[in-house]
Amino acid sequence: MHPDLDRLLADRGFLTRPEVLEHGLDDRVLTAAVRDKSMLRIGAGLYVGPEFASLRPEEQHVIRCHAVATRFDGRVAFSHHSAAVLLGASVWGTDLETVHVTRLDSGRGRHQAGVAHHVAVIEDQDLLDVDGLLTTTAPRAAWDVAIRETTESGLVLVDSMLHLGLADHDSLLREARAHADWRRARHAKLTFTLGDAGAASVGESRSRYLMREFRLPRPELQVRIYDRDGRLVGIADFGWPELRHLAEFDGMMKYANGRDLAEEKVREDDIRRLGWGMTRMVWSQLAGARRRALAAELRAAMDQSRRQYGHLAA
Repeated sequence: MHPDLDRLLADRGFLTRPEVLEHGLDDRVLTAAVRDKSMLRIGAGLYVGPEFASLRPEEQHVIRCHAVATRFDGRVAFSHHSAAVLLGASVWGTDLETVHVTRLDSGRGRHQAGVAHHVAVIEDQDLLDVDGLLTTTAPRAAWDVAIRETTESGLVLVDSMLHLGLADHDSLLREARAHADWRRARHAKLTFTLGDAGAASVGESRSRYLMREFRLPRPELQVRIYDRDGRLVGIADFGWPELRHLAEFDGMMKYANGRDLAEEKVREDDIRRLGWGMTRMVWSQLAGARRRALAAELRAAMDQSRRQYGHLAA
């Protein structure tokens, strides 16, 4: 490979076929590179290095967006999940190998070569620049996702945007009013009204949705627990103070090492001694048939905590 191309690949994470041809190389070089796995093809005329495979899906998606941008020369805005990822928000339940753009020209809607082309009116106030890419704003991206996706998928994004300060309830409701005549607008508005800035992770948002789906009592988020001397013992993801019950979502990245896990066990024991019940939830319980079992477990644990510790409720 040409040294200039090596530098370009290192700097931004991708190469395009026209760039390779401009440096006097031909398609045989690209074919050989893909065959020996020194390069990966991620779209029509778009190539990345082998380290791409070790990146998180969101990191891969950002590179895909920058690579796709070379095809359109400002004629599109990145939208939907792509705008959300570029803005740094969390997404769930979507194919991050597909880049979403909304046409700013007369182009038609279609799905081609890993790019979903959408057609919709976007006002100037709904656009912003993110690292050199034209994207929709956070409220508009959230609306576009909430319109198309399930409530659970939309809620993950809305919670994340609220938690990160990318949007607030007022800006989301303004977006909903501006597009109240869209198909599925009531569905999207419901997703917006369910959003809560206190949900700090995808797992917490999905747990909240499960609780709503199975009609469990709505929890308070990030509940602070103090001992009798007023010392902060811990902060629980979910809490039902009137039932003296707490719940935690345990993601894989929550505990960096064995020491963190041991400290968490001590914290939980301290909280239980103060008269609180505790339920722990993990990723596998949020999928398939285990969802109903988790909801039943939570309901039973709440009842037990109420019977055992209810007299301590303020």
